[in-house]
Amino acid sequence: MNSVRRIVKNLGASLIAQISTPATSFVLVFFIARLLGASGLGKYSTTISLLFIFQALASLGLPYLITREVARDNANAPKYLINASLLGGFFSVFTAAAMCVCGLALTEDPDTIKAIYLLSISLIPYTIALVCQSICKGFERLEFFALPLVIGNCAKMLIGLLVLLKGYGLVELIVVIVLSHFLIFFISLYFAIRCMPSDVHFGSQIDLGFCRAIMMASPTFALISIFGTIRFNIDILMINKLMGDLDVGIYSAALKLVNFSKFGIICYIMALQPVIFRLFRSSRQKFEKVCIESIRYLLIMIIPIMAGITILSDRIVGSIFGKEFLASGYALSILIWILILAGFNQLFANALVASGNQKTNLHATFLSMVLNIGLNLLLIPQMGYIGAALANVAAALFHFGYQYYFISKSLFKLRFYQLAKKPVVATVIMSIAVLAARDLNLLVVVVLSCLAYFVSLLVAKAFTENDINLIRSVFSKETELRI
Repeated sequence: MNSVRRIVKNLGASLIAQISTPATSFVLVFFIARLLGASGLGKYSTTISLLFIFQALASLGLPYLITREVARDNANAPKYLINASLLGGFFSVFTAAAMCVCGLALTEDPDTIKAIYLLSISLIPYTIALVCQSICKGFERLEFFALPLVIGNCAKMLIGLLVLLKGYGLVELIVVIVLSHFLIFFISLYFAIRCMPSDVHFGSQIDLGFCRAIMMASPTFALISIFGTIRFNIDILMINKLMGDLDVGIYSAALKLVNFSKFGIICYIMALQPVIFRLFRSSRQKFEKVCIESIRYLLIMIIPIMAGITILSDRIVGSIFGKEFLASGYALSILIWILILAGFNQLFANALVASGNQKTNLHATFLSMVLNIGLNLLLIPQMGYIGAALANVAAALFHFGYQYYFISKSLFKLRFYQLAKKPVVATVIMSIAVLAARDLNLLVVVVLSCLAYFVSLLVAKAFTENDINLIRSVFSKETELRI
């Protein structure tokens, strides 16, 4: 299978998985907002944000390390499965205890504290499931990565909706989420074992020396994961501490819409990750070409989304969450500009890891986290959730600039003007169409804007001959990527 077909195959699998995660979470958030109000959504968001931070702590940065090493040599998979699972499971027990302590320090609300206690249990199956999923990604079997998430997320959504509609509250919903993590773990373990040779004796794979080697290799990846997760979730915790549940609910509604908009980016980067890791060793020329073309595709995909949501932010929030959340439109019009930076930063991070320069990613992640915390402390008391949105965008912009400086010096050059000029022109034309049709039905506006953008791209000849060849190579067993 050629590289393009492999990327597209993985993209399809990761697309299914990543659609299921934000889509099911978004449905739950929608009903929480409608049934429990802004305050209820604020409590839920605070609890989940704390969970995300401790998930990063519990994971030890293992996913990046395991995916890279298994992609390079599949024979290492059984050792990583057994030894990394032992390490992750052992460490997650202590992380769960720490999460409970932090929950007590963060809030005095009894329901939120109960929810944090319950969610801490999920850290154990979550961490081992990550190890299993990383094994599958290393084998480039992203369908094995996708299926457990789809099943677990759908079960969480359906049972969670039933719990909410029956009149139960936050604590009962959290129980459902914890059980979904156990379901994902068992299914992920089954598929990880399926990737292995049938004659592997897992008991003989336990190796304390190998465990130590993993621990020695993982600190950089662990710190990247921890600092990144703190940066992406600390704003909600700080708003909760400095302003209260209501402001958290308003901000969270906008942030959930932005995170939902990211799913296409996440899918593409996830499908690309093992290919980038492999290409850096086998062909630097192909590695560079894939990275540069990926930047162009991200620009084509993301710029119109940012512009459209900025113009229609108030209508989007009002139609989804109701009038109580109209103020979220202001935060959404700011936060949506994280989208393009998030795409670049994730691609750059994978390029740095592939080339063994993950410490540069670590430095960028740490400094952007510190910047985000500092700006939040400065801006939230003065501007509330709007200040948090501005801090979030500023931190993402700094992260991008730091990584780009190193990559342009050491790996490959990017000519952003050449890559972005046609998508930007097409987006300007689309924005004019959106403004002209703004008062029409929202769905009609979206359809018209998509048509205007696509036609503008065709007129501007934004798609190259190589793009057409890429599409052909998806369906051809013999056609290879020409670079």
